[in-house]
Amino acid sequence: MPLPDESLPDSLAAVSDRASARLAAGAGGAETFRRCFASAWTTTLRGDPAYPFVITGDIPAMWLRDTVGQLRPYLTGAADPDVRRVLGGIVRRMAAAVLADPYANAVNDGPTGHRVDDHDRPVPGPDIWERKYELDSLCAVLSFGYELWAVTGSAAHLRGEFVEAVARILQVWRVEQDHERASRTGSSGSTGPSGATRWSAAAWARRWPGPG
Repeated sequence: MPLPDESLPDSLAAVSDRASARLAAGAGGAETFRRCFASAWTTTLRGDPAYPFVITGDIPAMWLRDTVGQLRPYLTGAADPDVRRVLGGIVRRMAAAVLADPYANAVNDGPTGHRVDDHDRPVPGPDIWERKYELDSLCAVLSFGYELWAVTGSAAHLRGEFVEAVARILQVWRVEQDHERASRTGSSGSTGPSGATRWSAAAWARRWPGPG
């Protein structure tokens, strides 16, 4: 199988070359790294480079948390305006997902109506693949926005829907600090509904929210 490095931007190809050289001189795994680094960039991004949809492996959807884990290595090439544009578009795409449903963890490539199951109530909108409330998915959106700014100094991706998404995330967390009294969501897993929780400054989190 030929390496798809020729499809990488020159800036990312240079990152790959440097990392591969260090791996070859040390612990090994250079060939595996080169293939994986090239593959994730060239095969998992869909649509407009300025607003890409990211395929995140084991589901036909864009999982917020996994998107960040998958794309974080490319921050090393974000000084390149083309790479920065793609990564900024991913931040904006994740922000739009939060605005569509902050309790969802994965979204479709547009309003397809595809869903992992039919258990959620109320029924999610057509953009939502799975509503499984995860603090780390919301944190991933904030983290990636910050990290892109930190390595580039550009705040172009921190406007518009990102600002709205930050406000929505904080609103949800304030509600979930007092889940039993303030939240309209509940959850039910394989062992039945979750038990009651007492108030604390921590934000409540449990998978599969639905009407309390």
